[in-house]
Amino acid sequence: MHWRAKHFITAARYVVKKYKGRIPSNRERLLAIPGVGEYVAGAILTVAFQKPEWVIDSNIARFLNRFYGLGLQGEIRRKKEIIELSKQFFKYNNPRKLFFAILDFTALVCQPRKPLCSKCLLKEKCRYLGL
Repeated sequence: MHWRAKHFITAARYVVKKYKGRIPSNRERLLAIPGVGEYVAGAILTVAFQKPEWVIDSNIARFLNRFYGLGLQGEIRRKKEIIELSKQFFKYNNPRKLFFAILDFTALVCQPRKPLCSKCLLKEKCRYLGL
């Protein structure tokens, strides 16, 4: 966690110097902040600014991959299909609520190993090949 603390301090100093301490509300400016990548930028825009911006972490990527039956393997967070689906998925009137709901859902039901498909409320529409 020490490396994250260093990034956080560097990022905070950058925001204070460049933006007078105000977090920018667009992806391009967020990505210019040292230590901020696509996930953090999307999460800030979605959670802090309630913008329908795409967000992808391993949990969201897993859900999209399973639900849409893509069958992608390996490191899928940066794959074009996942990014494009996430862009459409988060075009929602309450993206913050959707973001936290998906994170909870992937922690409790659509787990990395041994997903609870039999208890899933989405099983009728899900195209997961592991059923």
